[in-house]
Amino acid sequence: MRLDITHILTDMKNVINEHENLYELVPDGLVSDAVQYVLMYPKTLDFPLALTEDECMEQLKSLLNSIQDDQSLGDRFHEFFILACGGLDDPRMRDLLANLLVWSLDERESQLKTLREIGLLPPDNDLCLAKYIKSESSSSLPSTLSRNSNDFGQLMMRCHFDALPPYVEANELQPFNERERAIHRNFKSSYEIVQNAIYALLGMGGKYLKKNLNTGRLALHPRNKSRLKFAQKSMLLRLAEAGFFHDQVQKFSSFTTDYSSLGSMSQAFKSRLKQELSDYRGQVSQLQDILNNYRETQLQLYVDRRQNWIHRRHEPMTLLRLVTWYMKPLFRLQWLTKIASDGQLKKGGELASFLYNYINTGDPYMHDVAKDLLTGCCSPMLRMISNWMLEGNINDSYDEFFVESLPEVGADRLWHDKFRLRLDMLPKFISLDLADKILKTGKSINFLREICKVDDAVKGREHLKDIINNRVSQIFSFVADTKWHAAIETCYTQTSKHVMDIMVGPHKLLVHLQGMRSYLLLGQGDFVSIFIENIKGELDKLGTDIYNIHDLSSMLDAALRCTNAQYDDPEILNHLDVIVRSPYPGDCGWDVISLQYTLQGPLATMLEPAMPTYKTIFKPLWRMKHMEFVLSTKIWKEQMSNAKVGYVFIH
Repeated sequence: MRLDITHILTDMKNVINEHENLYELVPDGLVSDAVQYVLMYPKTLDFPLALTEDECMEQLKSLLNSIQDDQSLGDRFHEFFILACGGLDDPRMRDLLANLLVWSLDERESQLKTLREIGLLPPDNDLCLAKYIKSESSSSLPSTLSRNSNDFGQLMMRCHFDALPPYVEANELQPFNERERAIHRNFKSSYEIVQNAIYALLGMGGKYLKKNLNTGRLALHPRNKSRLKFAQKSMLLRLAEAGFFHDQVQKFSSFTTDYSSLGSMSQAFKSRLKQELSDYRGQVSQLQDILNNYRETQLQLYVDRRQNWIHRRHEPMTLLRLVTWYMKPLFRLQWLTKIASDGQLKKGGELASFLYNYINTGDPYMHDVAKDLLTGCCSPMLRMISNWMLEGNINDSYDEFFVESLPEVGADRLWHDKFRLRLDMLPKFISLDLADKILKTGKSINFLREICKVDDAVKGREHLKDIINNRVSQIFSFVADTKWHAAIETCYTQTSKHVMDIMVGPHKLLVHLQGMRSYLLLGQGDFVSIFIENIKGELDKLGTDIYNIHDLSSMLDAALRCTNAQYDDPEILNHLDVIVRSPYPGDCGWDVISLQYTLQGPLATMLEPAMPTYKTIFKPLWRMKHMEFVLSTKIWKEQMSNAKVGYVFIH
């Protein structure tokens, strides 16, 4: 579609002179071209217009009604005009369009003079003018420059530009007069300011901003700040704040600085900060793309004027749009800087607890920032939990996991003392009850593998591992009703049940507990009485005079065979024995002789720490049996003998 003003004027003159049909030209040609031309060159509004839209329409309607018998032709043209001007909201632009149509009625020399006055034709381009007049005089009809001719439009486009600005390619076009040059200079200056502002968002200086190496902040460039308006200076400095905090986050996210302690969770925290910077830079790159597209569109308008520019308009990228956009990113960068600065020397669960404090501030935006950081930071911890609960292994090179293993503790103390909670590394969002379940689950895995020699994996291990590793955000739930907590509970329940089945089944835990109750706690009364009766000779001796342990063992076997104990499980009787402790001065047999229940294998690992308690309880029970024996065998017998002697003496 031609958008040259001379074609529009020529077409209008053809309508007036009856060389073209109004109904074929006006609806999709003449007025539509004029509308697009006005939209493309709003600078022509600066030209003082002689007539208003209504005055122009009155003249056009009078002329159209006078050239034909149909008196409604002018009214129909007016309707076409209103329909085509639907996209023009500015009254000045509608006035301009109406005046352009009126100018088409003037002679060609008058048209050129008017176009030169408003800057649409070069003032001293004789070659262009000569060719234009020649093309007009080569035909007796004005339709020589009809809508089907492109030569004149191309010529006028070439005449409109004579020099190239420095930012336009050599094959592109440039405005030809001072007014258009001023517009281009203003466009270039605005482009440079906005480009410098985008650089400032990333902490980089440019033509109008310079970085202070001491403070790291951007300040106005002393040589170029005079070219800026006060509002532009203010907005540039505000945008430079985002660049400063961008540099601060970049400093704290670097792995080569000393701004953080070692640890996998600390490294994950830095990685999350890098991801935040990457997202921020991606948003800035989108702004750069918008600026580049707008610049290319503006330049293309001077290269290809015959395209429908109405549908290709782009809003310019301005400092005000950047200031409107940067508020949320600035807020996020500020909080990222504060959090990274305060947590730079923390690690493990301590770092996770520190980040968790920011979730409960009541600010939903702050909640999202802290949750994103905490989610990235806790990924290594969840892998540690998964590895511990499903494999029984602790991969903690930096002592940041809340479960620790004590290498100096042997396997015989594995169940009770080998593993324990490291409370200073326990995050706030993991309760003590949940941490205890995690500890016992991994401890059970180690117990089954190291002591019981059972390598059976937890049922649905891969599914549980996937849930524990990948549902990071659910660990921060205030209520433990998520799939992550359900997976922890499932691992704990299955592992505990497996341990119980192994101990109660093959290793007869309940049977041994009953045996310890019967013999160490003296619950088997007939056995205790027979055993004391058998060894009463040894019990009355001094502790230093008891040497023969084998005789005591044979007396124990005899007591077992003579009582109901002979019907007990042989597994229990094989663990029962009699021992003699090292005597202290004044000790008798009652003080050094005691029963012992010997445990082995997994039973020893699980129950050995409880054996001192059984021995502590055995001592007073054994003393009570001693007093019972003395009362029944000595004092009672002596009293009965004395009573019989007294009875005989009286009679």
